Amino acid sequence: MKDKFSNIFPAHGGSLTVQNLIDLIACADLIIKGKGEIKPYSSFLGEQKACSYGSVTIAFDPNKIKAQ
Repeated sequence: MKDKFSNIFPAHGGSLTVQNLIDLIACADLIIKGKGEIKPYSSFLGEQKACSYGSVTIAFDPNKIKAQ
């Protein structure tokens, strides 16, 4: 469906481009496969980890990652 839309408006934050979504999928895949460059990340939720790819960064709790 990437050819049908140029921007997506999520529930919070700014709009996302098709490239942002492609980068999010690639970043999530790296996290699940344990291949991304993981760095410490601090937020209001406490200490977490983060992985960046292209135009995006995903913050996550590594204890909650489960590949299916």
